[in-house]
Amino acid sequence: MEERKDLVYDILQDVMEDILLVKAIQEGEDSEVVERDEIFQILDDKRSIVSL
Repeated sequence: MEERKDLVYDILQDVMEDILLVKAIQEGEDSEVVERDEIFQILDDKRSIVSL
């Protein structure tokens, strides 16, 4: 019985991960395209704020 609960839990977890992955991909398709350098600049700015 416990083994079945684990199996159901694992299946539900996989399904939820798949749903969230599809949602993230859809959101990415709807967002604007930005240059790689712009992303790294934003990350560098955030890194400098955190290190203060």
